[in-house]
Amino acid sequence: MKVVIALSGGLDSTVALYELLAENHRVRAFFVDFAKDSNIRELSAAKKAAIDADIPIEIVDGKGIKEIQIGYVSAEQLASDEMDIKGAEIISGTAISGFTILMTMAQLHAQLINYDQVAFGLISEQTKDRPQVFDLGTKLEEVQSLLNPSAPMVTFNFPFQAMTKPDVVRRGAALGVPFENTWSCLRGDLIHCGACPQCHSRKQSFIAAGVPDPTTYSV
Repeated sequence: MKVVIALSGGLDSTVALYELLAENHRVRAFFVDFAKDSNIRELSAAKKAAIDADIPIEIVDGKGIKEIQIGYVSAEQLASDEMDIKGAEIISGTAISGFTILMTMAQLHAQLINYDQVAFGLISEQTKDRPQVFDLGTKLEEVQSLLNPSAPMVTFNFPFQAMTKPDVVRRGAALGVPFENTWSCLRGDLIHCGACPQCHSRKQSFIAAGVPDPTTYSV
């Protein structure tokens, strides 16, 4: 199968990439620049993963999405990854709408290049209070069939929807994922801060998984 992976450079999406490759899918990466503080580090991690996997990566300018939200949501929320929900639990309605934008952009890309599926490394903790988020894929497939019934169907895949982050860490270790090359921190510093919610989640996940954490943290 030909699959587009929404690759943020984070731990979950990188493990999802390796999972798809292990299943012998033909994979292309898709990265959206949402103009966050951590964007350069995320893009660097995503490109590194794509280069190591020897797959193409499409980089899309999504800065306008952030500009739409400025003034309507708090600066803290803008910084907390609400658009691609890379590592945090969904805590607001704008996260849902923001993720929908990412999904439709990736869906359009898959249509344009005649790929079969779009995959996301979304995990159970991120949607524990809103499990219906996974139904978005089915709904968008229905919308696609209404708007362009003659086009080949692009389906959505959430391979880790029943898995916790420690589960994903264990799976990544089994697949040989170079965790040190992934990026989770909300900040754009040279190393992970070790204090933000995503860094805390990353630390605790390695501990719970019983897998050595190769990440360098400031604290």
